[in-house]
Amino acid sequence: MDYDEIRTNVSKNLIILRKRAGMTQVEFGEKFSFSDKTISKWESGLSIPDVATLQLIATEFNTTIDALIKSDGIEDQTETQNNKAFNYNTFQKCCILLLLLAFVWSIAGLGYVFISEFFKKLLWPIFLWAIPISSMIIAKFNSTTIKSFVVKVASYSITNWGILIASYYSFLMYNISFTPIFFLGIPIQLLIILSAITTKWQGGVRRLKKHKDRTNNENKQIQASEEKTE
Repeated sequence: MDYDEIRTNVSKNLIILRKRAGMTQVEFGEKFSFSDKTISKWESGLSIPDVATLQLIATEFNTTIDALIKSDGIEDQTETQNNKAFNYNTFQKCCILLLLLAFVWSIAGLGYVFISEFFKKLLWPIFLWAIPISSMIIAKFNSTTIKSFVVKVASYSITNWGILIASYYSFLMYNISFTPIFFLGIPIQLLIILSAITTKWQGGVRRLKKHKDRTNNENKQIQASEEKTE
């Protein structure tokens, strides 16, 4: 890695650190006892901080000199930290999910036993109702954690048809056959699929727009810094 490459990497990483901290060049300079002109030179790649200053910046932002001089050092470090936080949060949510599912099926089992013992009636459709309730819990977990398109469609579909099946057999216990209820599931299923596809498409458009806006802003700030230096 030659000097020019190090200088380019440091300038890019300093811009990333400063922006993430929500600081202007003046504020960043004051924090480390440098003028905004010096910060502008660092960020435009015209000069580079000395080792002592790099160590000071690295300590302040909880990183290392090695990360500062690498091309994607800061971004890789941030991604690693985010992955660790994501994995821990996901593990916690998975535990909560399993506890909720266990609670739902425990209630269904207890309800079945209680009604069987005291009312002498086998209310087995109670287990059918546990299926759509469980799938709704999974859908909520998916929307806040993994955000999978397949899991979203599957969980809402199971909820849809689970409610219809549970309702049908609940009516059937009272000798009421209500087969047409299943026709309701077709338009609801179509709405679930169309809604999921639309949401995914809109999310992709928003992410693309944010990426373009962020890139344009960074280019404008770098250009402004170069013009200021000149």
